[in-house]
Amino acid sequence: MATFLGEPECTDIHWVDKRSVPCQGPDCPVNHLTNGPKWRAYVAAQVRRFVKRGECAGEPIGDWSPKIEELIVELTEAHGDFVAVGKLRGLVVELHKPRGNVRQSLRIINTGKVDDAAPPAFDVKPILCRLWNVQEAKPTVEPLRIHKTG
Repeated sequence: MATFLGEPECTDIHWVDKRSVPCQGPDCPVNHLTNGPKWRAYVAAQVRRFVKRGECAGEPIGDWSPKIEELIVELTEAHGDFVAVGKLRGLVVELHKPRGNVRQSLRIINTGKVDDAAPPAFDVKPILCRLWNVQEAKPTVEPLRIHKTG
């Protein structure tokens, strides 16, 4: 289970040399015709992992670890409907990593629960800047800019 601690930081990225780099907008050195920008949103979260102890009738048996970890969840265009819900802070979700195909998006299931006592969000921008090796984050793009229907 994960709890979103804040609202998403949205940006466009390019895939260059086997890694993501933020789009620089009109000053971007990446050729947008051959490597168009892709929308991403990053949200601070806390996660508590399920520790499987065994199985009974094909169902996992275990309990939730008392250890709470902080992480950044990357949302893609596939999560557009999810982001369109609006306020994410305090939303409790289930996160499921894809098996086998690493190109699949993280599966996020809204539990319908909200944690009103969620701690304050940590700032994801300095972490992303360090990851991308950039001095400062460019202004964010609109959260629903690439929201697709159908």
